[in-house]
Amino acid sequence: MANNVDFNAVSLGRSRILGLGIHEPEEIIQSDDVFSELNTKDRFGVPHTLLRRTLGVVQRRVAPPDAKPSDLACPAARESLDQAALNAKDIDLLIFAGMNRDCIEPSTAHRVADRIGAKRAVCLDLSNACHGFMNGIHYANALIRVGDIRHALICTGENNWRIARRAFELCKATNDKSEFFKWCGGLSVGDAGASMVLGPREEMDGEGFESILMCSRSEYHNLCVVETDPLSEEVIIGGHMDMVSITREHVAIHRENFDFFINSLGWSSRDIDYFVHHQVGRRVFHMHSDYSGIPLDRFSDTFTKYGNITSATIPFNLYKIRQRVKSAIKVFISGSGSGLSTSQSGYVFA
Repeated sequence: MANNVDFNAVSLGRSRILGLGIHEPEEIIQSDDVFSELNTKDRFGVPHTLLRRTLGVVQRRVAPPDAKPSDLACPAARESLDQAALNAKDIDLLIFAGMNRDCIEPSTAHRVADRIGAKRAVCLDLSNACHGFMNGIHYANALIRVGDIRHALICTGENNWRIARRAFELCKATNDKSEFFKWCGGLSVGDAGASMVLGPREEMDGEGFESILMCSRSEYHNLCVVETDPLSEEVIIGGHMDMVSITREHVAIHRENFDFFINSLGWSSRDIDYFVHHQVGRRVFHMHSDYSGIPLDRFSDTFTKYGNITSATIPFNLYKIRQRVKSAIKVFISGSGSGLSTSQSGYVFA
C-alpha cells in the first residue's frame, strides 16, 4: 500500500440502484429567522445572516415534533419500491441506517418493515453517525456480491431538528460567545427521509457501483459528540461540535485517497458528471473541488435548501440528480461521518 494512501478496504461493486425515494417534511424554517430569534447580533456580535451567508444554509425542512425516524423513512421506502417496480415482499434485507432511531429496542428497521409490508426481510439497524447510509450500501453490496441476497432496501429517517432545538436552548441560555459557537453548528441541520433499493448488477460494464473504498480514523472521535440520556435517546443532554476541525480532517482523508481510488476506477476528473458528498457547509464544496480538480458546477447541492440532513444526504442528492438527468452519467460519491468515517465510490447510471 502506498504511503500516501489511507484506507481500510476496497470492495468491488456488484450491485445497482433499482429505486430511490425521499421524504421532505412540509415546514420550512429560514436560517436568518433562527439567528434573529436568538438575537445573535446584540448578544454575540454575530449577524443574523451568518448561517446563510457564511455557512451557506438558507433554509431547512422540519418534521413535526412528535415525528419518529420511521415516520420519515417509510414514505421514502415506499417510493423507492415503486421506482424499483418491486413488492415489499421481494426485499431480502432491510437496513435502517439513520443516526436517529425510534427507540433503543426494537430496531427501527423492524418498524419500517412492518409498516411497508416487508414481511420476509432480515431487518437490522446500522448506525454510524452521518456515514451510516454508505455503510449500509457497503454491507448490502457485499451480500449481493456473494449471492446471499438479491434485493436490499436501505433507508433512513433523520429528525435532526430535535438536535437543533437542544442547540437552540443551549445558545439561548449562554452569554459566552465561545459556548455559542460550540453549539451553533447544530442549527444547520434539517429533517429528511431517504431510501434506496439495491439489486444485482446485470453487467460489469453496465449500470451499478464500480467499487467502494472505506476508511476510518478513530483518533478523531471526539471532534463531534452528541450525548443523550442513557435511558432515552430522545433526550439530548450535551456534547460539542468542532465543525472546522472535523471538516478539515475529513477532507484531508479524501484528498489522500482520491488519486488512488479514481485511478482504480479507470476514471479521470474529466469523466465525472456529478460529485456527491456529505454536506456540512459551503466551504467544503470548494475544498473537495480543490483536490479533485472537479469544477463546482458538477457538485450536487442540497445543503442550501435542506441543510445538513446527515445520513440522508447521499441518497437524497442521488434522487435529485436522477429527477433532473435521465441520461447516462458517472457519479463520484464521497461519504463522511464523525468518528471519523469516510468512503469513496463510483456509480454509473446507464
